[in-house]
Amino acid sequence: MRFPFGRLPPPPPPVAPPTLLALGEQLLAPEYRPYLAAVAALLLALRLFWPRRRPDSFSKVPGALPLLGNMLQLGQPEALVERFQEWLDEHGQDGVCECTLAGMRYIIVGGHDAVMELMRQRPDRLVC
Repeated sequence: MRFPFGRLPPPPPPVAPPTLLALGEQLLAPEYRPYLAAVAALLLALRLFWPRRRPDSFSKVPGALPLLGNMLQLGQPEALVERFQEWLDEHGQDGVCECTLAGMRYIIVGGHDAVMELMRQRPDRLVC
């Protein structure tokens, strides 16, 4: 088959796959924002209110708020050790208690014997 002027037509330009940036721009378009807000609210609600299994629960410091935990009860940074010691005296069993700071669970251990017992029970799960 012959084409006009004896040449083949030029091939179409290659189509590049969409980049991650282009996909992000499409998702952030104004028509998708209500859906994104609803998904974000649902994920936040699930994170805050979904019951989590905590088989290794220790006596907890009361008064923890959602998201902040016991941060408002800490006081001045210079007095952290004294505050932890107060919590251990008031709420701790065998020198161990548990608090929540900014959504993270912390275990406060107040003695050498308690540390050795925790390491004996679960050495792979203890982070110092």
